[in-house]
Amino acid sequence: AVKGGKTMRKLDLHEVLEAIGEPTKDPALGLMRLKGKLEKDGTEGFVTMRGNQGTDYLVPYDPFVTCERKVERVLQELGEELQTTQQHLEKKVSELKSAIRGPLGDTKAALITLRPRIREVHQQ
Repeated sequence: AVKGGKTMRKLDLHEVLEAIGEPTKDPALGLMRLKGKLEKDGTEGFVTMRGNQGTDYLVPYDPFVTCERKVERVLQELGEELQTTQQHLEKKVSELKSAIRGPLGDTKAALITLRPRIREVHQQ
């Protein structure tokens, strides 16, 4: 916390802050600070833009980068779901290993035909 200031809370990575006013330099510390309001919960306060060692704590909002991160996160989640689906499919095929005829045999055959499609989707 800045001397004489109170820490409201830490920002989460990639959290959006709406600027209230222009950045100002803290005369005592020489740090650039910006008053802002957090989109997530409406908390208002000052944020240090860059530390005294040059570490950026706040960067300008870029809608393209934000969209790109969301797409990457969704693709990661999709990949994890595909992996879970593939594991479930393999488990069920293994459970039906002894089924040759009848409804269970038909189910096993249908599940086996799904294997290549799941692998194909997973590799894309």
